Amino acid sequence: MCDLFPACAGGDEFVMICSDIEEDRLREMVSRLRILADNADDVSFALGTVWESGSYDVRRLMQQADENMYRDKDAFYRRHPEKERRKRER
Repeated sequence: MCDLFPACAGGDEFVMICSDIEEDRLREMVSRLRILADNADDVSFALGTVWESGSYDVRRLMQQADENMYRDKDAFYRRHPEKERRKRER
């Protein structure tokens, strides 16, 4: 179990801080979210996760999670090019 602290990070991006969670539990939660999304035709999202223990810099973790989210988004569109809605430079 973990304490969840959701927050809107801007636009359609959200941050979820989950304290007192083990890395394996975080991976399990992310996996479950992906399975749910994969089984829904009208739902898609990108996830950027980062896990840290001990002392940390929240801004650095948010930047790392944001970078991971964009990698996840790119991987999604490579797997599903038919769902690509982003404008690309050509």
